[in-house]
Amino acid sequence: MHEAGRPTVVGLDIEWRPYQNSWMSNKSATLQLCINDKCLIVQLFYIDYIPQSLKDFLMNPKFTFVGVGVGDDIDKLRTEYGLPCMRSADIREMAKSR
Repeated sequence: MHEAGRPTVVGLDIEWRPYQNSWMSNKSATLQLCINDKCLIVQLFYIDYIPQSLKDFLMNPKFTFVGVGVGDDIDKLRTEYGLPCMRSADIREMAKSR
């Protein structure tokens, strides 16, 4: 899973119910995290508090969180839930550079 000196890649995505008006956005409802074939789906909309273990996981420098537009998802998580993220990479941008 984790090679020495290389961060573990974690897929990250969030989902929310869209507004009919494109300039408005609902609060994120789910957070999806995947490593290899293991996935965790956190129903943010229904939990009373964010566990410290989730915050610690997102801030762990041994993980790189990836996805399409992942920076926007991370910004939304930080704004709505105070969830920080240490390291991320947009796979769309990585594909363009290769």
